[in-house]
Amino acid sequence: MPTWITPCRNGSAINSKKINQQQNLQLSQQRLVLARSQYQAGAVSFQSLLDAEDDLLTIETNLSDLQYNYLNATMKLWLALGGGVEKDSDITG
Repeated sequence: MPTWITPCRNGSAINSKKINQQQNLQLSQQRLVLARSQYQAGAVSFQSLLDAEDDLLTIETNLSDLQYNYLNATMKLWLALGGGVEKDSDITG
């Protein structure tokens, strides 16, 4: 199997997870807005509001990790395809 296939597959899988995580982020943001409104109205406890904030921070962290992994897989693919390798003629000018 060519060395470039693994980073390519990893990048594709990470991109799918990233899209899913972005959707989760939007839902978590909406949940936090709802939890704040409910807390201000006295309908839920402060702990419920904190839980919603914690969930949002967890999802944001996961999304950041996925973005890092995607960029890392992209870099590995670029290197596997020969990127970053200078030819002798380029060095000597």
